[in-house]
Parts: sequence; C-alpha cells; structure tokens
Amino acid sequence: MSEKLKPAPLAYQNDPFLSSPDGRILRILSEYQEPLARFRREQIQDTVVFFGSARFQGSEAARRNLSTVEKNAKERRNSRTRASSSPSPVSTWLDTMRTLAVWPSC
Repeated sequence: MSEKLKPAPLAYQNDPFLSSPDGRILRILSEYQEPLARFRREQIQDTVVFFGSARFQGSEAARRNLSTVEKNAKERRNSRTRASSSPSPVSTWLDTMRTLAVWPSC
C-alpha cells in the first residue's frame, strides 16, 4: 500500500548536487575554508604568494631576450616625442604605491 520514501541525502553528501551549478557556491567556499583550516591546524599565520611562471629559461636565452627588449625600448624612446614634460598619472600612482609599500608600521 504505502511505500516508504527514502530520505533525501544531505546536501554535502549529495555528489550530483555538489557537481551542479547550484552547488558551485559550496565548492568555492570549500576552496577557501579547507586551506584556512589547514593553516590554523599547522599554526601558519602569514604566507607569501608568488605569481608568475615556473618556466625558467637558460641564461643564454634570457640574455638574448633581455638585449632584444632593451633594444626595442631604446628604439621606442628615440622615436617617441613627449607632448608634456609632466609625469603620467600611472607613474605618479606607481610612485605613491611604492611609498606606501615601505610605509613604517605604527
């Protein structure tokens, strides 16, 4: 007569839900929370993150690339005429950021 319904799985045990677009927020949160828990467990308070490529070139290739870049930069400087002698807003901003980066802590 009356069949018993199976209980619905808990959301964190429901693989189809976790893999669905609706479960995305849980996946994102877990990518933040799990490393945080690991840092706390290992008593890590500060980290340094390096962004960039892990693909290093040999010193000879790096020298060739550097000389090419320097040559191109020199050619650009020689061919470019400045309309104004004032620094660009970007360079002013960069100088400010450099100053703030070495600001003494209080």
